[in-house]
Amino acid sequence: VFKGVIDENVTFPDLSESQKNRVAIDLSQITAINSSGIREWIHWVSELKMSPDLVFRGCPSLIVEQFNMIDGFIPENSRIESVFVPYHCENCDASDRHLLHLKGDLSPSVPPKLPEHICHKCGHPDEPDVSESEYFLFLREGRGS
Repeated sequence: VFKGVIDENVTFPDLSESQKNRVAIDLSQITAINSSGIREWIHWVSELKMSPDLVFRGCPSLIVEQFNMIDGFIPENSRIESVFVPYHCENCDASDRHLLHLKGDLSPSVPPKLPEHICHKCGHPDEPDVSESEYFLFLREGRGS
């Protein structure tokens, strides 16, 4: 599990000697990433080309944004298993996030259907707080499960 901030002080694990065929990395506890962290991340993933397949789980929206904007942020030998999707309740103005598991039958041209959720504060339906077509651009690169 990666925790906290990805910045110039981050230390990524060395996966080059991993004996596993697949390594799952939980990103659900990442709270921020800055430009120096993006540089460090890209350097780290560029060294993983001969490493085991990587599976990213619990990707928060701040990481999904990087998937969509930064070429090379997602290593070639990886896939995205699950992402958090931000939701918003129009009734009480509450915000939440819900985990979405990406299935293997996703079409790169059609974003996944987001499930309905109930607001944790008032019980009314809440809505995705993203444009599905933009939020899931990374799927066009074939990085979904």
